[in-house]
Amino acid sequence: MKLNTKYHNKDILIVGFGKTGKSIFKYFTNQKVNIFIYDDNLDIIKNEFKSKHFFNEKEKKISDFFTIFVSPGISKKHKLIKKAVKNKIPISSDIELFWENQLISDANKFILGITGTNGKSTIALMISRVLKTQPLGNFGNTILDNLDKKTKHFVIELSSFQLDYIDNFKPNISIISNINNDHLNYHKTFESYLKAKINISKNQNKDDFLIINYDDENIKSYFNEKNDIKPKIIKISNNSSFSKGIYYKKNKIHDNFFTNKKYSLKESSFLKLKHNQLNYTIAFSALLALGLEANKIIKSLNEFEGLPHRLEFLGKIKKISFYNDSKATNVAAT
Repeated sequence: MKLNTKYHNKDILIVGFGKTGKSIFKYFTNQKVNIFIYDDNLDIIKNEFKSKHFFNEKEKKISDFFTIFVSPGISKKHKLIKKAVKNKIPISSDIELFWENQLISDANKFILGITGTNGKSTIALMISRVLKTQPLGNFGNTILDNLDKKTKHFVIELSSFQLDYIDNFKPNISIISNINNDHLNYHKTFESYLKAKINISKNQNKDDFLIINYDDENIKSYFNEKNDIKPKIIKISNNSSFSKGIYYKKNKIHDNFFTNKKYSLKESSFLKLKHNQLNYTIAFSALLALGLEANKIIKSLNEFEGLPHRLEFLGKIKKISFYNDSKATNVAAT
């Protein structure tokens, strides 16, 4: 089924008109789709569009819509979302629209999905640079604006907000870097937040890979209790040794999953930080799962110096090391 057939002459509603909402609007602009927009800040819409695109509950009912597309961060408790659920209107997202597009285009491209409370941007960028592409999704590059990229790989950073609304989206390789308390003003409970993060792997099958940080107690306890996980799990650590996993120890990566070899790494300020040792090992594992040669991966990853503002080493004054950590947005990051 082609997307322009599925939504042809249908009424759709975009809830939330920030960067993602605008990318959904742009995606449908040249299709015969009746687009309506809602944002809690009506002035955002008024500045850009004629009134024919505004959704007004006094003029139109939620039950009239074929699908409602939700921007990241729009709560399931939002009045329009609650009404949509009550009226059994499908709720979708840009991630799901991307997935539908992949199915009909038969693009045969690999999808790497990366989530976690912290570290996901660093991992996404490390992998992307080796693959000579750019990270999409929560990283800041909207996924629908990059559908026509000439690449074999989509590297997608996914927040809990985006994962909360996925239905069929399925990465070939999914990564969960860590899970700590965050965004509880949105998710309300840690269990709900954890579930959203785990959603990244819910549609994966036996041909796919799930890479997990086995040093993270929340991730470890969740997957130790589950017996119905379909993808092949790759455990990552810089604290433990695995007979069937990949771990970092004394500036070496031990691959006991794919090659059964160990690889020496170049010393760097990036790898002096324990969390970056994990980030490096996760990125290395994902690229191995894609079929890249280990030594070539390491040669590329050794050039990575980290992202700005994330425990970025600035220098020393009188034997005191100074770091810029202004990107730390939660307690675990700090």
